[in-house]
Amino acid sequence: MYIGLMSGTSMDGIDVALVDDDCRKLLASHCLEIPALLRQSIQALSKSGFDELKKVAELEHHVGELYALAVNQLLEKNNLTAKDIIAIGNHGQTIRHQPQQFPRFSWQVNGAHTIAIKTNIQVVSDFRQRDILLGGQGAPLAPIYHKYLFQHLNRSVTVINIGGITNLSHINSSGNCIGFDTGPGNCLMDDWILMHKERRYDNDGQWAASGSVIPALLDELLSHDYYKKIGPKSLDRSFYAITKEQYKQFKPEDVQATFLTLTVQCIIDAIKLNGIKTDEIIVCGGGVHNQGIMTSLQKKLEGINVCSAKDKGIDPDYLEAMMFAWLGKLTITNQKIDLSQITGSADRLIAGCIYPSN
Repeated sequence: MYIGLMSGTSMDGIDVALVDDDCRKLLASHCLEIPALLRQSIQALSKSGFDELKKVAELEHHVGELYALAVNQLLEKNNLTAKDIIAIGNHGQTIRHQPQQFPRFSWQVNGAHTIAIKTNIQVVSDFRQRDILLGGQGAPLAPIYHKYLFQHLNRSVTVINIGGITNLSHINSSGNCIGFDTGPGNCLMDDWILMHKERRYDNDGQWAASGSVIPALLDELLSHDYYKKIGPKSLDRSFYAITKEQYKQFKPEDVQATFLTLTVQCIIDAIKLNGIKTDEIIVCGGGVHNQGIMTSLQKKLEGINVCSAKDKGIDPDYLEAMMFAWLGKLTITNQKIDLSQITGSADRLIAGCIYPSN
């Protein structure tokens, strides 16, 4: 068995997925909420300069301890011990993703050494930097796992992972896969409702549904050059930093409706721009629970079935954590992956780094 860890850009909690040796079946799951103060520290650091090294060191320690606690809670809940687990694949929490600037890097605080010591299980982490060093974007990584999960369908399938940022994977009937970040997922909507309602997310898109899309604002948001580029490409969470004052001339609920439409429209435009022809859309990540997003996607993709990963027997909330369990397995078994059509890396690579158990 393997364990995968994931806490995404929404920063709502640490997802722990226990999977079988093939990393196809979710055997057990656990979600540990990130404490508000730690979440605020992560968010503050992700928006700060590079001089706050002490904060990074503190975060590395505290995040590692929290991840270890999440693993140990899952083990206890399922009457397992460290000896039952081959490895933990841990993504960590992204604080900077800058594949376009020099030096090119993607930085996650992951506390890998702390996790290994506190759980007595070897940890695989640092999955992005090697890809960047080989000329890739370092993101998204999800498409390679989506291919692993869905290529057996033997038809053209597109997987939409709507977390803080949205990424798209397209697996054609021959098994070839491309993938990239399309634009915002829940991040703008989450930030905006937190500012105005002190709620961490817009439950079922209800607040967005109470507003009306602002066409001029939507056009302005869609005008960025990023959306005109084909993949490979990826986004940093800081790309969508907003303030409460930024859109004060509009009704807050109308801005929320516009942000939801932006998320959906970026997906639709990316499908068209990249010439993707698909038989089915499979949605995962937190956005799958936003009925406004799901209804809008189905409406705009008329004639194409839009479904949840749950309909394929996979928990949409834990799919990314499962992915890092799988990438951890590939690393410790010395199996290389090909991300050339996804991130643009120049060569096959071993994705992660191994941190031995205590």
